[in-house]
Amino acid sequence: HPSLDEPFGTLARLVFEPLVDHLKELA
Repeated sequence: HPSLDEPFGTLARLVFEPLVDHLKELA
């Protein structure tokens, strides 16, 4: 369902980008 993949991708990006940045700070 492409109509669901795009919003989910945006949500995942909003969640994971700050998480990755936090992990980089800890490293």
